[in-house]
Amino acid sequence: NRLFITGALVATAFFLIFGLGRLGIVGVSSRSTMCSLFSGVITGLFTLTSVVLTINQLILSRVIGSRNELAEQMEGTVEFRRRVE
Repeated sequence: NRLFITGALVATAFFLIFGLGRLGIVGVSSRSTMCSLFSGVITGLFTLTSVVLTINQLILSRVIGSRNELAEQMEGTVEFRRRVE
């Protein structure tokens, strides 16, 4: 289950960073290096996610085609099944 795996990874990362912060190993303040690092990582993730979604949408729109093309494909499939049966 992808949702479970994603949730487990996010929870693990959160509790790991939270625990390291409570132990004083990793400090996140407004001027710390970790704050800058997390800011860069989060910005990069949002940018990467939007780029990936855009590329996927472009690829899917070319593969799927227009509404009329889909209707013709469905009609062809139904007709083929009728002939085979």
